[in-house]
Amino acid sequence: MSQYLKVAFISIFLSATIPAGRAYSQSSTDTLYSVVTLEGDVFHWYTMDSMYMAYPGSLGCGDGIDGFYFMGRPTAERGYVSFDLSQIQTDTTGKELMSAVFSIYQLRAVGDDKIGVFPIFNNQPGRFPCVLDHVDYGDSLDWWDWFVGDEGNPGSIHRSIGILSQSPDVGIRRLDVTAHVKEDLKSQKRLSQYLIRFKIDHDNDSLADQLVFRPTGYYPSLKPTWPQIILEWRVVQSCVTTSVAVVPRPSLTAWPNPFNSSTEISFSVPQRGQIRITIYDILGRQVERLWDGECEAEDHKIKWNAGGLASGLYFAVLLTGDKVLICKLLLAK
Repeated sequence: MSQYLKVAFISIFLSATIPAGRAYSQSSTDTLYSVVTLEGDVFHWYTMDSMYMAYPGSLGCGDGIDGFYFMGRPTAERGYVSFDLSQIQTDTTGKELMSAVFSIYQLRAVGDDKIGVFPIFNNQPGRFPCVLDHVDYGDSLDWWDWFVGDEGNPGSIHRSIGILSQSPDVGIRRLDVTAHVKEDLKSQKRLSQYLIRFKIDHDNDSLADQLVFRPTGYYPSLKPTWPQIILEWRVVQSCVTTSVAVVPRPSLTAWPNPFNSSTEISFSVPQRGQIRITIYDILGRQVERLWDGECEAEDHKIKWNAGGLASGLYFAVLLTGDKVLICKLLLAK
């Protein structure tokens, strides 16, 4: 009987498969603020010789420039903002750009010299909204950048990509520029640049029509209102996804245990076949055979009545194929 009372250690093998291409994703956000040295206005004075001047530090668009005329000729203003993509281009591995939102804070609207009124051109209120162009004006802001954004100019990438403002209300204006940032990233451009303008540069009256925006660097406490692009990424990270299939194994338990007079022996086998369940005493002598024959692959229960036996340690032994399971049983009367 020693062969039955030896404890058999059964190795359980786990089969694992790693599906190809599995990954999980999470989101992350970057904020790019407009580059101070590349941000500002370019003015055009419609004099006999047409004068131009770049003016960093201010940010707006319109005509009249708060009522200022030069020799009775109209003036016009366009705003320029630039974002340094090199801050993120070195860290885009495993990232997919989901959205890019241009954000700017409108401080003031002037229409026909009246503050709080949206600019009025040619006596037509609201006809000419403020728009955003996707442009390329390079590594400096100069007077000749006035022509960037004009039809046919090589620096005009996309004209009128969206309406930035058509309201006099103070507050943040936002515009989706996802496609344009993606294009700049794909082209490996260091800068993503934009032009703020009206669809008309000026009208022929002497009244100011202007929108004024908050520039970058204006009080650090107001940083959330500086010109910015908010980038939302989906971060795709590879992972090993393991599906574990446990090789079914037989089981053998008893309850209650210790027991008085009787206990219920529970067992299961992984597949249909011949099994044998035998009770032995501490000396290895067979006490009773509870099962000897074919068994279905399911859970089974057998009640063992030990009322006529002396108290002590007994063993239930399950034989199935080449496997041996042993369950200790303590009879305590």
